[in-house]
Amino acid sequence: MVGIDFMINNQLYDEFAVPTTVYLNTCEEWTIEVPDSARGGTEGHPFHIHVNDFEIVSVAGIEPQHRLVQDTIWVAQDTATVIRMRFKEWTGKSVFHCHILPHEDTGMMQNFLILPEHPKHHHQRTIESLGEKNG
Repeated sequence: MVGIDFMINNQLYDEFAVPTTVYLNTCEEWTIEVPDSARGGTEGHPFHIHVNDFEIVSVAGIEPQHRLVQDTIWVAQDTATVIRMRFKEWTGKSVFHCHILPHEDTGMMQNFLILPEHPKHHHQRTIESLGEKNG
C-alpha cells in the first residue's frame, strides 16, 4: 500500500514465526544496524523491545558516558548500536519493532520467545538490518 516494505533481518513480520529465542536469567548483547542506502537503508529507525529494558553498550562504536537503560533507541542510518539485555522476569512470546507506526504496520516487527530453561552461555546476536525494500 505504501510502495515500500519495512523489514527486520530481511523479513516481513509474520505473526506465527518466532525467529528469535532467548532464555530466562540469561544476558544477551544484540547489535542493531540500519544499513547504508546501497544495502537498503533509507533512514534511521527507533528500535523498541517489549517486556524488557536494555542497556546501551555503544552507538557507532562509541560507549556512552553513563550506561543508559531504556526500551527504545534511535538507530541512525549506516550505524550500528549494541544493546545488552538480561531476561529476568517474563516468559512467553513478545515483539521488537520499529517504533514508527507505519513502518511497524508494514512489516518492521519480529516476535521473540523467552523460555524458562536456559543454557550456561552468553549470546551475542546481530539484528542484521532495520531496512527497507522497494515493493
